[in-house]
Amino acid sequence: MSEIAFRKAFKKWYELSEKCLTCELWEDFMQKRIDYPCDTCGIQRKLLYYQKKWIDLIEVIGKDKAIEIIEQVKEEIEKKETK
Repeated sequence: MSEIAFRKAFKKWYELSEKCLTCELWEDFMQKRIDYPCDTCGIQRKLLYYQKKWIDLIEVIGKDKAIEIIEQVKEEIEKKETK
C-alpha cells in the first residue's frame, strides 16, 4: 500500500514540476525580468505537499524500492509524452 501511495505522490510531484519548469512566469524570473513568482502560485503549494509526501514514504518503503518506482514512473511519463 505504501508503494502505491509513493508512486502516486511521486508521479503527481513530477508532473507538477514539469509544469513549473515550463511556466512563463518562471521563464521571466530566470531572465531576471520579474521577482520570484512562486510564492503566490497555487502549484507551488501542491508541489511542496507531494514532495514531502513522497520523501516521507521513502523511509517506509526503503531507498532501493523508491529508486525502482521513480525510474518506472519516469519511463511511463516519457512514453506518454512521446505518443
